[in-house]
Amino acid sequence: MTDLETRVCQEADQLQQELYDALSCLVRQNTENFSDHGNERNIVPCLRDLWSRLGLEADVFSPLSLPGFTTHEAYLPGNHLEDRPNVCAVWPGTEGNRRVMVAGHSDTVQIGDESKWSVPPLGGLIKDGKIWGRGAVDNKKAIAIGWFIVRVLQSCGIRLRDDLVLAAYSDEEAGGGHGALAAALKYPSDLYLNLDGSGGTIFTHGSGGGLFEVGFKLRHPTETAEPVYRALETFIKALRQFGNRRREELNAHPMFSGSVAADQAFRLNHVLVGGTGGTDMRSATVNFMFYSLMKKADIERELKRLVDDLKPDMDRLDVDMTPVKHTSRYFLPVTPDHPIPAAELFNDCIEA
Repeated sequence: MTDLETRVCQEADQLQQELYDALSCLVRQNTENFSDHGNERNIVPCLRDLWSRLGLEADVFSPLSLPGFTTHEAYLPGNHLEDRPNVCAVWPGTEGNRRVMVAGHSDTVQIGDESKWSVPPLGGLIKDGKIWGRGAVDNKKAIAIGWFIVRVLQSCGIRLRDDLVLAAYSDEEAGGGHGALAAALKYPSDLYLNLDGSGGTIFTHGSGGGLFEVGFKLRHPTETAEPVYRALETFIKALRQFGNRRREELNAHPMFSGSVAADQAFRLNHVLVGGTGGTDMRSATVNFMFYSLMKKADIERELKRLVDDLKPDMDRLDVDMTPVKHTSRYFLPVTPDHPIPAAELFNDCIEA
């Protein structure tokens, strides 16, 4: 470690309480994502204050404000982005010929039943060496880290050569992706560091996939949901095999082998029987998610075969099954064909 690196690390240690306080402020803001709407705007005052301390101006904008956004291939209608802003700031470099973005998403999954929380979900409580609250890890820590990078470097009197973009983007949970897309479109960068992950792993490749749903409907009247349950059991058994193939696929790739992404290459999100009101015993839905490096058309053909192969079983049970449909955008796989030195450096820092 060089003398400069040592000085930066020492300064970070001395200022670490500021990092915790910044994250606590972010956690106290309710930014729940409800898929078709969200509360991301609530984080704006906290971010304005944090970034103003660094001498940076917050750029607050809706993804929909960008020209051509709704015609982009990754745009998915229905998420009501009008009041779900991104918040970005730029720390200018000494040269400014290149741009690096440090990003994290501001939205969180829903809080749920507050009575089941052992601490206030929006308390941002700091105790027992931890910060407690919805979004502390996923993913407001990333926003706080970006802020802290600039805070420490400024405290050391260091200016970077390249511009540094701090991005708090909206609409990530439930597979939205609109906020990340908007940040990249408005602030195209030479390097993107998206700090939404775990296990100290950085991925230079991105998998395809997304969230999907299948519906079931019993063809005849019933006073019990048992026939639909039998159809679900048949489908989920086949779906597990599909999921195992996705795990095997990612584990076979050197970038993903043994990683969290490979372990989570398939997830059964929820099974709903009885319709939204719970009273229609003839109906059910299954929602699941997967990652894959296969082309979209190839994976869609595999899913269609899965449904087609189950049709005789569904006919025997007198159940109609819908085609598999997307409930999110389709994630576009990215597999760079060249080394990324910045990623190697980042991994070296983690190991150190």
